[in-house]
Amino acid sequence: MLRPLQATASRCALAWQEPFLLFESRHAEAATLEASARRYAERLAGLPG
Repeated sequence: MLRPLQATASRCALAWQEPFLLFESRHAEAATLEASARRYAERLAGLPG
């Protein structure tokens, strides 16, 4: 399912990153959302550039 996106990233000389997913976010508790937001921020901070 992600192959077309991976191919596009490759053709554009972009580094492919695995998707960041949070299932059932509308039902998640505040602590879960905050923890996910921290993990996402850490992941973004670790990207090159």
